[in-house]
Amino acid sequence: MATFLPPEANTATATALYTHIDLIPELTKTIIASLDIFGIWFVLSKSVGDRDVKILGVGLGWSLGENLLSRMAPLWMGARGLEFEWRYIQMAILSNISILYYIAFVALVYLYTRKTIDERTKTTIRYQMMLFLAFPLLTEYV
Repeated sequence: MATFLPPEANTATATALYTHIDLIPELTKTIIASLDIFGIWFVLSKSVGDRDVKILGVGLGWSLGENLLSRMAPLWMGARGLEFEWRYIQMAILSNISILYYIAFVALVYLYTRKTIDERTKTTIRYQMMLFLAFPLLTEYV
């Protein structure tokens, strides 16, 4: 994501209720996040074992990779300082939420790839996947 997205600047205006949302970077994030669906599907199709073990293993592995690459260095370097800052507690809590998020997301991808479900259930799962893809945008702006 760092290759395709420029660094974010503080875009808040004078009013506390208005925040400028750049549409192009957010769409790029959504496209990159949709590539996660393909990656998770690929890993699920190549892994062997019981379905519960597959879902838990792929979800934990995917969240571990995401948390190591995005939050480990700032947390390791910043939390060792002398002053206490709440943002490191927030990063740790978000890492724990990310674990649950990816396990649920992997379960949705697994359910979608099953051959024994009907079209109505697949449509419901598609809507839930779109909600999961928009989750990072929602947490960023809430």
